[in-house]
Amino acid sequence: MDSQRDQNRGVSQGNTVSVSQLQQEDQRVGGPPLYEQQIRAQKENNRQQYTGEEEQAVCGRFPHSDFCACDVDCQEAIRDISLFEVYSGMFIGPFQSAFKTGELIESGVTHILNVTCKAYTKRERYFKYLDLHIYDEPQENVKKYFRITNRFINEALNSGGKILIHSIEGKSRCATFILAYLISNEGIKLKDGLQMLRQFVGEVEPNEGFMQQLAQYDLELLQAND
Repeated sequence: MDSQRDQNRGVSQGNTVSVSQLQQEDQRVGGPPLYEQQIRAQKENNRQQYTGEEEQAVCGRFPHSDFCACDVDCQEAIRDISLFEVYSGMFIGPFQSAFKTGELIESGVTHILNVTCKAYTKRERYFKYLDLHIYDEPQENVKKYFRITNRFINEALNSGGKILIHSIEGKSRCATFILAYLISNEGIKLKDGLQMLRQFVGEVEPNEGFMQQLAQYDLELLQAND
């Protein structure tokens, strides 16, 4: 299970899409993938514009800060973690993976789905964000967000981009939303998707409540397609 209750429930502005915006977009029918041409240009521009300005930052969470007050030293964590592309165009990671700006750009990431309750400096010059304030607790209703997160992931992939889905430890919350996408959009069964993720991150383990909601979601889509 990811860490318990997160702090700092902030929401940034700018290149951060809201749940309500995605709900409105979900009502549209037809048309080309969202931001297709812009994202293709963005990927190249990001590579050209990023000059490694964050590489010497003391705090990855708040790179303009002169000190790091995080529970885990940012620079140490950033060095130790790796980005894993668990499915075509979909990366999974812990909290600090969102601070690996240079590596994310080189990997072609254009979107970031943050399913923690922790605020951090958004690199909105390079990435588009969707923030969901989700607690890693069995009673949390994550299923109500699946349609929204599936759309955000689909937007990234259909436009030729890639997406990072991260939580705190990269084991429960982010895995839950990746599994929901695989069930809904790729037709992959829950147990098969879980096995797939564990090939890259052996510690993946959505909490009991999330697993029950995923199983229900899997069954509902199976019945709907019969």
